Amino acid sequence: MTRKWIAIVSVSVLAAACGGAPSNPTHTALDTKVEAKKPKVKKAKAEVKEEAPAAMSQVGDFAVHRFSGSFRKTPIVLTEEVVAKADGKLVIDYTFEEGDSKIRLRTWNEIDSGLVVKVAKLEGENEVEMGIDAFDALIAETIFSADANEKILAKEESTCLVGTREVDCEQTRYQVRVGDAAATLSVTRSKSLLGHDLSGEIISEKGEVIYRAELLEAGNEQSSTSVASRH
Repeated sequence: MTRKWIAIVSVSVLAAACGGAPSNPTHTALDTKVEAKKPKVKKAKAEVKEEAPAAMSQVGDFAVHRFSGSFRKTPIVLTEEVVAKADGKLVIDYTFEEGDSKIRLRTWNEIDSGLVVKVAKLEGENEVEMGIDAFDALIAETIFSADANEKILAKEESTCLVGTREVDCEQTRYQVRVGDAAATLSVTRSKSLLGHDLSGEIISEKGEVIYRAELLEAGNEQSSTSVASRH
């Protein structure tokens, strides 16, 4: 069964309910033989947009995301980079870093449909084929979903800093519920970075950061379009 690939940050938060994202199995427990685990958190009852495949479509395109908050014990840094484009497919490398653990995967994605048709785990220079469900399980590690999106609270235009670059951005705040408790979801987007939301977070009424997704860097390794230093 195939899956659509998406720019991770917008998977959940970056739409209207931080849902693009995840449960809590540990990455270190996943290998090429592990079956995918279904997220324990329900997806938010709100319109969650999947990122268009065109968002990262050229060799060298990359994005670095960080996911943190009380929804998990250890933050995850996820890097995705387009490493090849041929025969109607994009080859995208993903690096999942959680504490001292690092997992590198390679996916083959149909350009027209945006479907992942093959996944391999990178072990040195070797590609070890693995199931798409195991890839889905890793992506699920970065996701948290509010249980309901009740209404928009406010929209505000401002200037955001991505790496060392200032970009025009817009923040939208939503009233959501996590279980029986009220919370606030904030999503920040910029037209200057097509295909990438800048950040998204769910904060409880008591001020606890339940879920936070941040775009740390984005650009193209083969050009000068990077919006932040990768060093």
